[in-house]
Amino acid sequence: RVGARLFRARLAADLGRHQEALAEAEGALREKVKEPKLLAEGHAARALSLTRLGRKAEAEESLEKVDAFLATIPRPLAEPKRMHLEGEIALARGDHAAARAALEKAARLAPMIGIRMDAGPIEIRYALARTALEQDEPETAREHLRAVVDAGPARVMTPVPYVRSLALLAPLEEKAGKAADARELYERYLGYWKDGQIDRAEVARAGQRLAALRPRPAA
Repeated sequence: RVGARLFRARLAADLGRHQEALAEAEGALREKVKEPKLLAEGHAARALSLTRLGRKAEAEESLEKVDAFLATIPRPLAEPKRMHLEGEIALARGDHAAARAALEKAARLAPMIGIRMDAGPIEIRYALARTALEQDEPETAREHLRAVVDAGPARVMTPVPYVRSLALLAPLEEKAGKAADARELYERYLGYWKDGQIDRAEVARAGQRLAALRPRPAA
């Protein structure tokens, strides 16, 4: 139940439903959790949700519990998680410079290699891409979004960042003159969400761009 609640908390947070994400995180923490790692993940999710809701003091309480857990595990394992969370918290506060510094360090410590079902490296690149877009650095954003789009099986753990990365990367490829690549990305994106309920304005825009990029029949 704890794992399921934490996954639902991530989904809700990715969809901007921060009150719902907080409820799931706190529900996970109310379970009889014996594994310290899961407790730390629950507090990390709670801290992020509280930060996004503007409840900084309460968030700090959970951040202290995460730090206490990270202090008990080897530094090579703890540091990428610490930097990732620090970056996400900074991003939630709107501090893009601090977010980028922490996330870039996390990315160096958590390379996207192997076939581990670890959402962390993907989430880090997605956050870096969003930060780069906020700072008007499309080439940097393209690099990180491509890493998310080309990720292996672990992207199953991050469905919303993965699908949204398709939509974010497509116009960047289009502006770079890679119409065929952009068309493929739009098609993949719409294949997932065309008939759904998420990001309807973006779905409509993607449909319009795909129609514009499709080859016209010969006269």
